[in-house]
Amino acid sequence: MQVNDIKSAARSVGQEIDLLQASTIRDIDAAFKRLAEMRADALLVATDPFFFTRAAQLVVLATRHAIPTLYHRREFVVIGGLISYGTNTEDTYRVLGVYAGRIFKGEKPGDLPIQLPTKPRPKE
Repeated sequence: MQVNDIKSAARSVGQEIDLLQASTIRDIDAAFKRLAEMRADALLVATDPFFFTRAAQLVVLATRHAIPTLYHRREFVVIGGLISYGTNTEDTYRVLGVYAGRIFKGEKPGDLPIQLPTKPRPKE
């Protein structure tokens, strides 16, 4: 679903998206080689647990190849990545704790309001 959303968004602003897939460490190295050959303007690293476990490799390769890269988690930026998007993880856990407490006190989960993340991340 994320891929379709990204492709649709790119088309809506007249941009071309090339999709490269990686599921091993070697695939990541090969993808960056391909990005360099393509002279890619930028890279968006998809939300994926595998990519999160390879954060250091991704950041190092993006820096080495001078490819501006957007990551899905703040942790990539903490170790040297360019920019990230997403929710404030600590705030999300705090809200989860508050909701769990309300449920333990007897409130029905279906009666609790839906909250969207709106709090900005703290500055480093």
